[in-house]
Amino acid sequence: MKVYISADIEGVAGVVHIDQIGPQGGGEYQKARLQMTKEVNSVVEAALALGASEVLVNDGHANQRNILIEELHEDALLLAGSPKPLAMMEGIDASFDAAVFVGYHARAGTSGTMSHTMSGGAVANIYVNGQVMGETALNAALAGYFGVPVVLVTGDNRLTGEAQGALGLVETVTVKDVIWHTAAKCIHPRKVLRMIREAAEKALSDISQYNPLIIPGPVTIDVEYLRKAMVEMAARVPGYTQVGELTLRKECADYLEAYRWMRMMVVG
Repeated sequence: MKVYISADIEGVAGVVHIDQIGPQGGGEYQKARLQMTKEVNSVVEAALALGASEVLVNDGHANQRNILIEELHEDALLLAGSPKPLAMMEGIDASFDAAVFVGYHARAGTSGTMSHTMSGGAVANIYVNGQVMGETALNAALAGYFGVPVVLVTGDNRLTGEAQGALGLVETVTVKDVIWHTAAKCIHPRKVLRMIREAAEKALSDISQYNPLIIPGPVTIDVEYLRKAMVEMAARVPGYTQVGELTLRKECADYLEAYRWMRMMVVG
């Protein structure tokens, strides 16, 4: 069994504010990095206990250098640094049996803890074939392109509800309940580690019950931006069609192509 882990930080236990998710936060960020690493380790430990031959961890937050490699389980492999061609899903391919998303957050436009989609400063919404999607669905569909099911997602209660709506049968761990965009009722970090370990063991012990999220081609991807200047900047890359004052569209042959173009549209 090969297990793929994509890790973010906004959905980690106790994390509720921007000061905790980047170097500007000093000690608060260092605490969040450590908890992020520990939550990933809970999944790694469960996978290895069930006989996994490989666990690949992709650090998917911001500069993608958040996980403390010296604290990561020594039998896990870490993808760190950016840019990566597939960003939060770098390294995913058909050789994996299951994917797990740790520390994820709800999509833009919802009341989740620090909710956004791909870029909080640039993107209002992302649509696939006319359906709005957050990072959970967007990334799960890329795993699904390779036939890999997402079996466990962790984060706040808005995120876990979103994951269940997008993926159907999926294990979830709610680590905090949203009060406001930067406030939540949080479960103790040590208890969260036990909850994630138990959920990972449950999910990975019977992968066959989970289905990949597959979006057949052709695929239309729309990125709706927050401001006109962002549209003008992204539109400098040829190949897009502008379909609204703030929206660019790309018609693609399949979901892998759509995901790659979406990444270009967000950073363009």
